[in-house]
Amino acid sequence: MRQLPVSVILIIKNEEHNLDRCLKSVHAFAGEIVAVLNDCTDNSEAILLRYGARVYHHQWQGFVNQKNLALSYARNDWVFSIDADEETTPALRNEMEKVVAENDERIAAVSFCRKTWLLDRWIKHGDWYPDRVVRLFRRDRARFEGNYLHEKLVVDGGILKSRENLLHYSFQTMYLFLAKNDSFTRAFIDANLGVKKFSMAGAIWRSFWKFFRGYFIKLGFLDGYPGFIIAVQQAYSTFFRYNMLLEYSLKDGPIYRDKEDE
Repeated sequence: MRQLPVSVILIIKNEEHNLDRCLKSVHAFAGEIVAVLNDCTDNSEAILLRYGARVYHHQWQGFVNQKNLALSYARNDWVFSIDADEETTPALRNEMEKVVAENDERIAAVSFCRKTWLLDRWIKHGDWYPDRVVRLFRRDRARFEGNYLHEKLVVDGGILKSRENLLHYSFQTMYLFLAKNDSFTRAFIDANLGVKKFSMAGAIWRSFWKFFRGYFIKLGFLDGYPGFIIAVQQAYSTFFRYNMLLEYSLKDGPIYRDKEDE
């Protein structure tokens, strides 16, 4: 594949176990690779430099600010944002080449289907797929927005929906799969404390519905046992978050304690 006028951007902290796979998939077409690193103690920088990336170091400022920093260093009109645990496919790269070559002004960005690997297979149903993500976009018509944990690319213009898959190797172990619930719970508490009121019936119903929708309506059962694990985890996460909301909303909850009392 020929090189495209596309800047590939990444934000990185200790991703040496993922970077080779990710960078191999973008190196052939990337006009440039730009990476913003924070607090790396592994060989991430050396791997990036081996692929000709331009590397910048910044203290962690949250996903939104960190990705906007990477975007600010991009030089090409088109930008492709990728995470270290993701990989492009030949079909996705061909679609990208077509969009960039046609350069239709009505299209400001392209979203792709993100397909995640869990245990022994690609997840193709349930709440995890197609998991649309906007990754290719015009540099001057998009910006990352959101809160400290969750970022969203806000685009000025039309978004083309591609059927091609961006491969995602998010969970190396089941422990990491379960541990990720903690960060999402914290974000949920930050966004909903004082806004939503806890209801026992609501917590139970939302958890049940999360499982039923993912496993039956969205056909998660077709992904075998991993599909069942995902549906259970989604239900558990929902139940856990609403109970944490209850705890933090109580007058004697930990959020109201003075540090001296802890």
